[in-house]
Amino acid sequence: MSEELMKSGERELMDARTYFFDLLDQLNSLEENKKDILEKNGINSELLVTLGILTMHKYYLDVVIKYYWNNLEELINKLNSIQELKSELNAINEDFAKIKDAKTRAKL
Repeated sequence: MSEELMKSGERELMDARTYFFDLLDQLNSLEENKKDILEKNGINSELLVTLGILTMHKYYLDVVIKYYWNNLEELINKLNSIQELKSELNAINEDFAKIKDAKTRAKL
């Protein structure tokens, strides 16, 4: 798509899409590999529901940011509060920070 035809913020969202796909992959892997820890902390079902919604809208990052961003941010914060997962969250936090930066630059 030509740069002249892009709306304000579209370039940033296009750049963030790769990080969003990686974030979804990382969260899915976390759920598969650390299911017992997530269930013990009562967050597994919330993670699964959030992943389902985000996956359904994965090609529409603007929709995710507009309607589901607060849920995603809350979920990431809950995951970060679980001590047993600290070492597993580096890639998730990096992707989330890059998406958040793109969101800020896109003024969304």
